[in-house]
Amino acid sequence: MWRWIILNLVLNARDAMPDGGRLTLKTRNRTDGLRNPGDGQPCLIAWVQFTVTDTGSGMDAETRSHLFEPFFTTKKSGQGNGLGLVTVSRIVQELGGKIDLKSEPGKGTQVVLCLRRVCERTGRERRGEAV
Repeated sequence: MWRWIILNLVLNARDAMPDGGRLTLKTRNRTDGLRNPGDGQPCLIAWVQFTVTDTGSGMDAETRSHLFEPFFTTKKSGQGNGLGLVTVSRIVQELGGKIDLKSEPGKGTQVVLCLRRVCERTGRERRGEAV
């Protein structure tokens, strides 16, 4: 699934830069604050964060408001079906992840995906040790 997600985001970035530009892919691990996974024990939520940034044409607020609607596309007829970002968003949501998109006309686009990695116990609880 990751390959399909990455391929889709990279192809969208390419299409936004028909005259060239810069495409940046970054990954990092990140940890959010304490959460209760349902068993009464606090844990840290660990994520894998994947960021795709391009220096393409960017999008205005009106366009951004429709990005995750099925069949919405900014491409000319025959150049795409508008299902890419919808599918990416649904996959990320089904995996319990997050997706964030920032874009402005003339300033490019940044898509940040976070997918849950593991739930690490804090302190002694982390390895099942007695408290």
